[in-house]
Order: sequence, then structure tokens, then C-alpha cells
Amino acid sequence: MTAPKSEGYNRRRMITPAEFFKGFYDWERQDVVPFRWLSREGELRVRLPETAGPRLLLVVARHAFPGQPAPALEVLVDGGLAGRAQVPGEFRTMLFPFRADGNVTLIFRLDRVYQAPGDNRILGVMVRKAVVLSVEEFDEPEFGAGWYDSEEDNFVSFRWMGLYGDILLPSRRVRSHRYLEMSVFSDFYDSGQVLTVSNRGRILAEWPLIRGWGRYGLELAALREAALEGEDDAPLLELRLNKLHPARHHPGDARELGARLGALEFHDDRARHEAARFFRDNARLNFEEMKAGKTVLSSYPLTLGIDLFGRCNISPPCVYCLWDRMKEMESGHVDDVVDDRTLEGYGPFFRSARSLVNCSFGEPLLHPRLAEVLELAARTNKTVELSTNGQAFTARTIKALVGKPVNLYVSLDAASRETYAKIRNDRWDEIIPLLLRLNEERKKAGGLPRLFMVFIPMRVNAGDLEAYFELARRVDADRLVLRPLLYLGQPEIRRERGGYLFDYEKEMLSREELEVLFQEAGRLSRRLGVPLVSQFDFGKYDEAPVVGGRTP
Repeated sequence: MTAPKSEGYNRRRMITPAEFFKGFYDWERQDVVPFRWLSREGELRVRLPETAGPRLLLVVARHAFPGQPAPALEVLVDGGLAGRAQVPGEFRTMLFPFRADGNVTLIFRLDRVYQAPGDNRILGVMVRKAVVLSVEEFDEPEFGAGWYDSEEDNFVSFRWMGLYGDILLPSRRVRSHRYLEMSVFSDFYDSGQVLTVSNRGRILAEWPLIRGWGRYGLELAALREAALEGEDDAPLLELRLNKLHPARHHPGDARELGARLGALEFHDDRARHEAARFFRDNARLNFEEMKAGKTVLSSYPLTLGIDLFGRCNISPPCVYCLWDRMKEMESGHVDDVVDDRTLEGYGPFFRSARSLVNCSFGEPLLHPRLAEVLELAARTNKTVELSTNGQAFTARTIKALVGKPVNLYVSLDAASRETYAKIRNDRWDEIIPLLLRLNEERKKAGGLPRLFMVFIPMRVNAGDLEAYFELARRVDADRLVLRPLLYLGQPEIRRERGGYLFDYEKEMLSREELEVLFQEAGRLSRRLGVPLVSQFDFGKYDEAPVVGGRTP
């Protein structure tokens, strides 16, 4: 295989990858993890910046012959001994301090080698990584053993770990901050997966992981004391899990997967640290109370329904909208103010929420403090779900949305101006350019907001399905969402729009017609590469692992 992509010398992080020369075999993979076999002795070279100060060689390697004595790795830098370490039976991080600059030659030397049956090579240890750090200048955590390559999911970049993972921390960040906050995702519903964080054999934290993404704050006092005493030039965190994600939940992926690690952030905010603890404790209590079937809860819900805005910019309303009925039910509360200040006033209900779902009958992008609401959500690590009719995209609303953790559902339900005129109005040609502009801007901001194109299958638009998939691909939609037309016992809605008589009761497709449409949607999804989600199954959940293999 070809060598893994190297970022080269990174001036901001002061990290330089070493180049492999003689004594190393070609790149191979073990469960998608790249490595090179080292024979008895190997040579590496590295060009270091002309800056004074201590260096740290970080080596990730393992001994792969069970039952055989573990070899000792001796590292020489320009002929001088930098250190010696036993190589363990699983990938681990080893650190070797030294001082040098310019062009440097590294020699790796083993005291024993092995031979595998059917393999005539002389094999020593498997080396995954060898990088040199400028200890006083590198400023971001460095991932050592146990981590897979970075991936993307929804709003975050993350790395999978198996049962263990090592992280090297920059000592100056440890010295200057009180907390390190980790974002961790677990697939276990019942907090039965426990993450232990240690340094030099000292346990710093043990966290029962909540289901989904959670923030876990590590107090850095112990590490800071060690750094101040010179005990650790760059403290190494050792993360350990008590159980793996069951293999049956990731078929086709042969990796040993434990949990996902997202952002690592240093900070000094005690209130933020306590808020993360409060959220985790409430999430665990909420699960236990729901599992026990309690009807009176001490915990708070993890999803908070909010009513942001009670007015709409489409008049008369969409042909299938229950606008008049809903406004009658809201009575005198249509103009009630719900904004960022209101949300903070919800106290523990807001602080406990992982996601905010807008449930209002109205167009949320018209909200005068939309930017402040979304900024609050981003600052407090909450996802916001908004549905829009697409006619409120402006420079202001696009700016407010871009880069924010929003699931934006754009409900057009048509792929042509003719169909659109039959269900809404004649503003079709205004929407698409602004939707394309939103997509261009969100590409520059990590793909946020996430864009979901909503399609409600009805008789009036059934012929637009393929064109709607093509529109979704054109705007790089994250998903196309099929959403049902609500069943009403006595709809009594008949409206004429765009030369078409919309009869609510007759617009609903039969189950047989929907099955045909679902099959066609699946075919279009595969052909055009647009992910498809059906909300016709709303309320069902995917199986997820718990202790004992049961799902609540």
C-alpha cells in the first residue's frame, strides 16, 4: 500500500513526521490501521526547525507475537542514546526526549526479532507512527496509540477508539488552564460503558458515558502540578473503556470500536464545567426514570420543544396548512415573545436539553432575534431543529444560519413553479437562487446548517419526485426527507390555488400508492446519491446496545 498522507511540518503545532528509510518494510494495514514492520534495526530521518528547546519523539508501536518475550526498543538520535522502552503487545505510545535541530537521523534498534510461519522476513515490531514535537511550542493535543483516523458525522469531526487511546497534551496548555473538556459519544443507552482517564497510573476520572454526545470535564490540577514540578514535559492521558461497541451494530466494519471522541477544549470556566456535569447527571437520571416507567420525574427532558414565532409570510396559507385552526387555539398568544432571553429563563429545562425543536405554527426565520437564538444554542452545545417554507431566505437569515448547529428542514414539496403555484404561490423563482446561496455559504462553514429537503407526497406533486431528488442533489442536501400528510378524520379542506382544486381528503395517497412511491424514492436515492429518510416511521428507534443486550 502507499504511505498514509502526511501533513508535513506544521508550524502552529510544531509537529514533524519522521521519514522511514532502511530497516522498515512497506506499509501494511491491520484492521484498517496502517503500520510498517521494523526489522532488527531501522533508520528514520527528520528535518527539524532551527529553534532551540527540548524535543519529544512520539512512537506508536506494538509487539505482535503472543507468548514470546517483549522486545526492548532502543532509540538513538544522531548517535546518542535518547531512551529505551519495552514494546507492549498492543499499540501504545512511547515518548523519548532529546535535544537537536536541523537534519536529524533516528536509529530504532531492537534486542530481539521474530519470524512468522510462512513469512521469510525478519520481524521486530509494528510501527504505526513516529513524529517529533517541539515540547515548548506544540499547542494542540496529539493522538497517540489506539485511535483511528478522523471522520465526519453530523456537526462534528471525531475519532473512534477501541478499548484504549492515548493523548499527549501540550504542557503549557495544562499549566495555563483549569479544565480540559472532552466531547464523547457512546452508543449504550444505560451508561454501562465507562471511560477511565489516567496519567502515570493515577486515575484522574471515571465517567459512565451517557447515550449520544456528552461533554466530560477533566480538572487539570494533578497534571498541572506534575508539569510545574517538571515531572511531565508533555503529560500523556491514557483513556480506557470497559467494553466495546457490539460488532453486530457495525456490520461490514471489522474495526474494534468503543466510543467516539470529538472536540478537546481547554478552558477556565467553572460554570461551564458544572453545566456539563449537570447535563450528564440529568441524562442518566432521565434514562433510569423512563426505564422504571415513572410518571412523575425528578429529571428534565433531553429534547425541549419551543415555539419561536407565531406568524408566517405566506398568505393565504399553504393549501394543506391548518393555519386558521391553530391560530384559534393559540388565541391571544400568537405574538408572545420567545427568544434567547426566554430560553435562558427556562432554567434547568434549557440547561438539560440536548436539542431544541421548534414546534411553532409560523416561519421561524422571520424571528427578529434569530441570530441571537442560534448563537445561544451554539454556545451551549445544543442542536436546533427548524422547518422553513424557503421564502424567508435573505442575507440576514443566511448569515444567522451559517456555521450554526441547525438541522434545517426546507419544505418546498414541489420541483417546478407549476406545482409550487398549486400548493403555495408564484414565488418559486425567488427561492432557488437563495437556497443555492445558502449552500455555498454553509460549505465554507463546515457544512452547517445541515440541509434537509422535505417532500410531502400528495396527488398534486407525485409526479415531481424525481425532479425533487435532482433539486436536492443540486443544493447538496444532506438528506431528502419524506414526510406524511397528516391524517385528519374530517379534514374539510378544499382550496383552489394556481388553477388547481386541492381537496385534502382526496390528496392523501393510499398505502399501496405510497409503497410504490417509497420504492421509487429508494431507487432515486441510490442513483443520484442523495440520502433518504422517511418520517412515515416516526416514533420508531434503532436498536442500540445496553447491558444484557436489551434495548429500552
